[in-house]
Amino acid sequence: MCLISDRHGGLIKAVREGPDFVSPHGVHRYCLRHVCSNFNSTIKNVVLKDLCWQAGSEYQLRKFNRIMDEIKKQDVKAFAYLDAINKEKWTASHDGGWRCGILTTNMSECINGVLKGARRLPSEDYWDDPNFQLVHDPTIRTVTRPGQNQTTRIHNEMDWRQTRARQEAQQQQGDSSVQENVP
Repeated sequence: MCLISDRHGGLIKAVREGPDFVSPHGVHRYCLRHVCSNFNSTIKNVVLKDLCWQAGSEYQLRKFNRIMDEIKKQDVKAFAYLDAINKEKWTASHDGGWRCGILTTNMSECINGVLKGARRLPSEDYWDDPNFQLVHDPTIRTVTRPGQNQTTRIHNEMDWRQTRARQEAQQQQGDSSVQENVP
């Protein structure tokens, strides 16, 4: 499981002290939007903020390094700020495939917004709330076979995507190590 969050001290401490939340069972990653926002609050440069986003969302190590070199060329303090953050936590290129393409907490915040609106209802009325339409999504109904447990289908899909992401990350690391050794 991959937990993506902001860098709130209490959450980091809870994850660090949680005995069951360690690889291979779980990893903690930082929301790229929050990293870029905090970076911009300190550096106050929109161009560098955009480069921060590009660096964090880049999957290829050589492209990540090229973007980081550009940040360093423009502002050494900005580079030092990002370099001080564990790259495994905020970059797609160093993630190891755990994020499965998800860089921000946007999806969980969206779902929280939907659930917040339905909190006032008794639990049996969630499904009838017009704001809570996840289960009524026609794409879900067409993908799910009759009688198939929705949770099982989602878990199978997530397992498949995680395996593909790890394979891609390993392949990219292998490709970059070959390229880096070439004179």
